[in-house]
Amino acid sequence: MTAQSTTAPFATPKEPMNWGTRRSLVGVLYLAIQFSVLIIVHHSEQIASILESSCFVGLGAAATVLAFRNARSFAPGQTARRAWTFIAIMPMADAVAYAAFTMGDVLGTHSRSAILIGIATALLSVTRIMATVAFVGIVRLYRKTGLHLYLRARDYLAMVLVTALEVIALLFSSSGARASGGPELQSLVLWLSIPLVIALAPCSVLGVIIWRYTTIMGGGLVAKAWRANLLYGAAWLTYIALNAVVAYFFVVPQGAVPVTLPYVLFVGADWILKGSEYLIFLGASYQYEACTGIGDLSYVSESPSGAEFSTEAT
Repeated sequence: MTAQSTTAPFATPKEPMNWGTRRSLVGVLYLAIQFSVLIIVHHSEQIASILESSCFVGLGAAATVLAFRNARSFAPGQTARRAWTFIAIMPMADAVAYAAFTMGDVLGTHSRSAILIGIATALLSVTRIMATVAFVGIVRLYRKTGLHLYLRARDYLAMVLVTALEVIALLFSSSGARASGGPELQSLVLWLSIPLVIALAPCSVLGVIIWRYTTIMGGGLVAKAWRANLLYGAAWLTYIALNAVVAYFFVVPQGAVPVTLPYVLFVGADWILKGSEYLIFLGASYQYEACTGIGDLSYVSESPSGAEFSTEAT
């Protein structure tokens, strides 16, 4: 990096932000709201639905904004800019889908719009496919640097687990679609979500490879960002598989019900989904902290030499 940019999409703050404290506070608040929902639902299901939907959508919006800011730190056409742009769209799609699936509970009508759910589910699938394409580009870019990729046993184990989760999710996909969309929207959700399930596995596997590359290059904030991104994909796949398996053996509990095994399992699956949104927020915030620390990267060109790669900037 030899040139200096005249414009910086990231304005360097006068005083460094304590991102570690911010991430912890967001996590504690997010968790506290989830526990509050479990209590409030016994008094007012609608208020509980409004609270958890607002929390999920709000965190998704924060992750989207941070990820878009990350993308702007790279010049148009750069692989990293494209990757972070696609990453930014994923939490936005999550928020749209969550709002679509819970809108009936929020409004108190307990009905679901086939059009909204169809659009939201399709959006989830499209964004995961886009992310897979972007992640392939990132892996190819790292390979051009000449770095030798050392995958450890735990990396291969993670890939095997991801593949197993995808197989389980596909085998029980019909029950998962019924649990998410109900009997009337089961077929719609099933066919539109299959590309989502298929794309999540390569997303997670590629995330493992990218994370290992960033670790080889010194670790730091960028390695943490990609670790959070791959865990986000794995958490989504875990949620889909667990939700589908539980729905196959048990009836989906609705509203305020006694604490039973099916209730605990479905709540656990739901918390995995909500946890995935926090993970994508973590990934975006780590990358944002790295970008604000190093400044503007839009003047950097991509070349096979790898000289332009910094562990705190890619």
